[in-house]
Order: sequence, then structure tokens, then C-alpha cells
Amino acid sequence: DLPQEVAAYRFKELARFDPGAAVTLEIAFHDPETGAHVVLAERGEDGWVSSPETMAPGKAARMVAELSTLRANDIVADAMGADEQARLGLDPPRVRLRVRGAGEQVAEGPVLAEVLLGRADADRGIVARTSHRDVGGRH
Repeated sequence: DLPQEVAAYRFKELARFDPGAAVTLEIAFHDPETGAHVVLAERGEDGWVSSPETMAPGKAARMVAELSTLRANDIVADAMGADEQARLGLDPPRVRLRVRGAGEQVAEGPVLAEVLLGRADADRGIVARTSHRDVGGRH
């Protein structure tokens, strides 16, 4: 009944934090042709509020909750250079998700999680990695 693949026993955690400690969620989209676009959601007394686009009610909270225990399904590579990351859409990342805790200023809170998303692949899924590790996985 035990898994027969080595990858089943590998560390695949992309993020782990207490979702109650999150006060901001930054979603940065990067398009090679049009550049970057950032949506910032902040937790207030009445829930999460985002700008410049408005997220559907409960969407930011669900994203933060999902990110708080995000694990990869598999490991694509143990280490990747810039060329490999670029081919997978990780350098620059297609999407960067950054969750921060409370701080003096919104942008100064501690980073609870930062996940970089690359290209979507029909066979592999979405390639992802954390900003602090060079290991790539797919989610």
C-alpha cells in the first residue's frame, strides 16, 4: 500500500502559514508583451478589498486559505538555471503570488509566502516554485 515512486516521499510544500496572519495578497501578472499588472487585496474589518480590480466576495480569502497549505503534485527539477526557468515561464514568472503579514506599512509586513507560477502545460499542469528555493514543481 506504500507509494512505489521516490517523488511520493519528496518535500513538495510550496507554502505554509497561518491564513489568519495574512493581511495582504499581491497578485502580479507578467505578460512578455504588455508588462506587469498588479492586483493588491488587503484584509480590513469588513473582509478583503482589492484594487485596481475588484475580486468577487470571498475570493481573496479562499486564495489565501489555499496558498496557506499549497503543495506541488510532483517535482519537475531539483535545480533550474535561468534558461530552464525561462522555458517554463518562471523567469520572469507569469504570475507571482505574495502573502504578507502585519507590518508598520502594508508593503513592509513579513512575507508569509511567495509562489511563482509559470506556463500552464496540458500534461504537467502549472509549473510553480517558491521564491526562496530553486526546486520546481507542478501544481
